[in-house]
Amino acid sequence: METSMKAKLKAALIAFLATGVLGIQSPAYALTPNDIVGTWKIVSYVHEAAGKTEHPLGEHPSGYLVIGGDHRCTQIVVGQGRKPAQDDEGYANLVKSMISYSAPFTYEDHADGLKITLRPDVSWNPAMTGASIIRFVSLEGDRLTVKGPQGPAGAVTVKFERTKQER
Repeated sequence: METSMKAKLKAALIAFLATGVLGIQSPAYALTPNDIVGTWKIVSYVHEAAGKTEHPLGEHPSGYLVIGGDHRCTQIVVGQGRKPAQDDEGYANLVKSMISYSAPFTYEDHADGLKITLRPDVSWNPAMTGASIIRFVSLEGDRLTVKGPQGPAGAVTVKFERTKQER
């Protein structure tokens, strides 16, 4: 076999292993829902508006996003430093410091990954139930980034890490 042919085969094999085994995406790699199926632990929840960055759930929120192969996701995320409620005001603050829903989703290709449309059928906030919610999802290795669309009130970016299975 020619040396140049061997070099091309070796380069192709390295590219295949890097994208398939290591999860590194090349420009030719199209993200699919199967790539994001799994359990994801929240890393950060950031709101940006008018050049200002805020962490409405604290610097270290807790929670998970579970994405199933049946195109359903379930999320529960809570703010940092929550304390048990002692009164009505305390219960109201607990509700303000959480996000929880379950939703089937549809998807389409997007320049940076996937455009996901969620339609929650149950939610901590009844205004979300039945609504059409758009998110843009990208993946780098074991890091999932979920962005809301830019609106008058700014945009939210949530980052998750794939959980490791314990045996």
